[in-house]
Amino acid sequence: MSDYLEKFEKMRVAGKLASQTLDMLTENIKEGISTAAIDKLGYEFIRDNGGYSAPLYYRGFKKSLCTSLNHVVCHGIPSEDRILEEGDAVNIDVTAIVNEHYGDTSRMFCIGKTPVKLNNLIDVTYESMMRAIKILKPGMTFTIEPMINAGKFGVKMLNDGWTAVTKDKSLSAQFEHTLGITENGYEIFTESAKGYSKPPYL
Repeated sequence: MSDYLEKFEKMRVAGKLASQTLDMLTENIKEGISTAAIDKLGYEFIRDNGGYSAPLYYRGFKKSLCTSLNHVVCHGIPSEDRILEEGDAVNIDVTAIVNEHYGDTSRMFCIGKTPVKLNNLIDVTYESMMRAIKILKPGMTFTIEPMINAGKFGVKMLNDGWTAVTKDKSLSAQFEHTLGITENGYEIFTESAKGYSKPPYL
């Protein structure tokens, strides 16, 4: 077995756990839940299934996953005070470590009825990820992570040192998959086993 296939096997395990975490969270992401509660559920699921949440304590980050809502581009910090509401769009970003290998994935979730403009943004972001996956070289392993803003591309960092938001407060969307490129194509290590690979999920 070649070196990259051995690495693929380990990444497959980590990727599966990350994907399963999002699958589990899909059933809990709804109006009225706090982003801190989502974080707790994700942490416990990864821990109970033999993994470790990579973001936890990384450079002072105190949560186990990222929850980026509406105009937040990435690295939103879960909070007891932020309750999901009708019309919200949230990206849940999970990275699980198993045996020193990483599975990194994120999905967009819409809470209740959302505007057509937002739905189109989410569709375009997902499509850009899938197109990018198809142009890479055998043996490579990495994460594809497009972030697209509905308005201008400018972003700024909040005082917490993590949360990036759009300067014009326009909506932003993000998707993420960890994958490996084979001689015959590609393998997405973080693909959902429950059919949640393409939005909408709820």
